[in-house]
Amino acid sequence: MSPALRQLASILLIALGGIALVGGILVRYADQNLLDPETFAERAVEVLDDEGAQTEIGDVIVNELEKSGAERKPTQRAVNKSIGAITGDPRFRDALGAALVRANE
Repeated sequence: MSPALRQLASILLIALGGIALVGGILVRYADQNLLDPETFAERAVEVLDDEGAQTEIGDVIVNELEKSGAERKPTQRAVNKSIGAITGDPRFRDALGAALVRANE
């Protein structure tokens, strides 16, 4: 595997990990604060459409990658390009919604 491909794969895996982290935080909040799991899941998934939320998720991921030695500008471009595709993917949204409902039951 070439170094460039390995770096791209690392960036994408860290981005997915960051999204999973945010999903985990949302699951914890739902467990502690909300009574209706369906409503919470719908609202949580809707938050993914917000450009500000996507920017914040991307910033957290970029900051963590930068701590690992990645260069900020190319990493930020890659994460910003990927974050919308990942959070907009119906399979991701369905999986996140189902996970939130199950975790909050």
